[in-house]
Amino acid sequence: MLTYKILLIDDDLLALKGIGISLERTGYHVTTTDSGERAVELLEETAFDLVLTDLVMEPLDGIDILIKAKELNPEIKVMIITGYGELSSKIDALRFHVDDFLRKPMDIEELISRVKDCLEKPGNQNKIKWADKKLQKRTSMFCSLPESVSARPFFYFS
Repeated sequence: MLTYKILLIDDDLLALKGIGISLERTGYHVTTTDSGERAVELLEETAFDLVLTDLVMEPLDGIDILIKAKELNPEIKVMIITGYGELSSKIDALRFHVDDFLRKPMDIEELISRVKDCLEKPGNQNKIKWADKKLQKRTSMFCSLPESVSARPFFYFS
């Protein structure tokens, strides 16, 4: 079984510990921190599969962490959990390609299910590679079209 690496960031130490233990019991390898600055250091040192971050923290918030995580690894999944689910926050997160957004307090089973779904859905890079292959196939098909057309005799009717 593949063990996914999750970076969990939350300045609420009780939430950090509870979520971390729950994810570890599910079989994930979880690294926790209550600091956005430390989270960035960890992202630079380790290849995580998922970043699970609180939105409202100081001085770096969840959007800052989302941006940095995607800069370092465009294929990384980022999920924001927050007690402040304002529409503007969701719009900002979507603008920077968040993979999921969940409001606190949440049912731990729902969180685990969403984490699993987030980790198992294909990333944008895979979609881009797939689309590129399809485009190359169609391009080669159309490039060979003039050769096949010029090889056929044309009949003109007047």
